[in-house]
Amino acid sequence: STLFPYTTLFRSSGQVSTGSQLGLAADLQFWLDNPSMNFGWLLKGDETLASTARKLTSRQSVNSGDRPRIILSYMLPGDVTEWGGGCAVGAGTLRLAPVGSPTGGATVALNYTGGPAQSLGATFFSLNLNPIGTELFPNCFAYLALNQVIVGGDAFTTDAAGSANESVQIPAGFPGVLLVCQGAVLDATPLGVSLSSAALMVTQ
Repeated sequence: STLFPYTTLFRSSGQVSTGSQLGLAADLQFWLDNPSMNFGWLLKGDETLASTARKLTSRQSVNSGDRPRIILSYMLPGDVTEWGGGCAVGAGTLRLAPVGSPTGGATVALNYTGGPAQSLGATFFSLNLNPIGTELFPNCFAYLALNQVIVGGDAFTTDAAGSANESVQIPAGFPGVLLVCQGAVLDATPLGVSLSSAALMVTQ
């Protein structure tokens, strides 16, 4: 059989997530169609530099929670969801929850919670998701693909509870498009901002 290689980035520890890639989807479909040919993947890393080796547990691990597994998540046109975690703000995290149906011409609410109180922020948009996230500082990740086009939206201010309500109008005539958004709010962090979780929506 011919399997289709794909690449992903591994964090130094913890779970690994990857976005949809043709090779990944082709491998999974091939295994569904041909279970007897499912020999798994060879994980090959570039270990020529110091501190680049990775260790993964096997399916024989005594702790069942550590065994490798594939969790396949997908969205259909009309779906919205929250992705990843926001930066820590005090005892909580800055979250962005999308509410509504991303139908052409409709408006989807973007509800921020857990942010710094009475601060200035903005929502940023992209058509590309970085599912693992780029770590800007400990436990604070950018989920917009930083090497792709990112468009800034309207500015907003958080209230005394660190909440804000924004919205985005879904353009008509572009069904099946993944729209990714993430908020940045001024805060006392190493970069001067905290990032929210990401909001994903697939237009219909």
